[in-house]
Amino acid sequence: MRAVKRVWLVLIVVALLMAGCQQAEPTGAPEEPAVEEPAEVPATEEPSDEEPATEEPADEEPAAEEPVQVTIAHGGSVIGVDHPGQYIPLALGWYEEEGLDVTLIPAGGSNQALQLLIAGEADIIQIATDVLPLGRQEGVDLVSFYVPVTRSNARIGVPADSEYEDIIDLVGATIGVPAAASSHVDHVRALAGQAGIDADTEMTMVPTGFNPAEAGQALRSNNVDALAYWSGFFASLEVEGFEFRYFVWEPLLQAPGHVVVATREYIEQNPEVVARVARSMARAAVYAFANPEAAVRAYWAAFPESRPSGDEEAALQAEVHRLNTQLMDMTVEGREDTRWGWNDPAGWQIQLDFMLDAGVLEEAMSAQEVYTNEFIDEANDFDAAEVEALAAEGFEQ
Repeated sequence: MRAVKRVWLVLIVVALLMAGCQQAEPTGAPEEPAVEEPAEVPATEEPSDEEPATEEPADEEPAAEEPVQVTIAHGGSVIGVDHPGQYIPLALGWYEEEGLDVTLIPAGGSNQALQLLIAGEADIIQIATDVLPLGRQEGVDLVSFYVPVTRSNARIGVPADSEYEDIIDLVGATIGVPAAASSHVDHVRALAGQAGIDADTEMTMVPTGFNPAEAGQALRSNNVDALAYWSGFFASLEVEGFEFRYFVWEPLLQAPGHVVVATREYIEQNPEVVARVARSMARAAVYAFANPEAAVRAYWAAFPESRPSGDEEAALQAEVHRLNTQLMDMTVEGREDTRWGWNDPAGWQIQLDFMLDAGVLEEAMSAQEVYTNEFIDEANDFDAAEVEALAAEGFEQ
């Protein structure tokens, strides 16, 4: 019995010792109760090199830049087929490729185009060369940044079988001009002045419009003795059977015929726009030279109202003749610099001196004042062979 009591005593002592040990055991790493365990970070929130597909943002296209609005006023009542630099980029989407939203405005004449620029209704204008120095003379800081027509194409034309053998014979004659405010009025004054004639007192100038049919009728009915227009316009009359003898001042053929112009302020504030417009026009020149027929079809696409309703083939050939005549005055071959759009300093000085000598300009003007060739490299920064290949495919609307 005593043995049993000892066993129980031993067991009680052992139990008490074990309980004491458990209470004294360090608590440095106890298991946390389940409710207090930190929640595991969801897999979708764990940092990783790759975001889970469910949270990966969808690919987004970069926001397209808004096209730059540009208004170009043309120095004529219509934009004819003989100005490919304006309508080919429109028909082929080249303005859009350049990030431009271009509006073309026929202004009625070069002087009227200048007035639109002054009024802020046009950003860029394409005008006859002599209007630029006249505008500068009136205090408008105009600058030519691209030359689409590389030699003067303004002239006086008389019927080939007429009695007028020289410009001096036109004393007392009536000359048809596009409009009373047309730049061709100033050209007649300058050309007559070179021959010692005062055009305002010794000639009569009357408007015969921008429609070749109307001007031709005025000539046929003897309402006018001669016409003062540009080469492409005379080409339209030649298609109708007219033959002409032309009066030009030979040195003036080195001067630019048409120029693309903006104010110096606009050019300085919008250099990229200026470069893109110039490049579009240069590409158009390459296209037109490579395939004039395709250029005419592009013209009809750009201006559907110009597409003939009658004999399309005959109309096509007439327009090709008109364009080819203009292309002769757009060539860059034989120039000191054969890049498209280049302003020839010597040619500009010839134009300015011609106008001064004729009394059209009041004071001498330096060529360096009226142009910049800053954008000519960018204007020619395209693959000409690619444009020629495109033209060879023809134009399909």
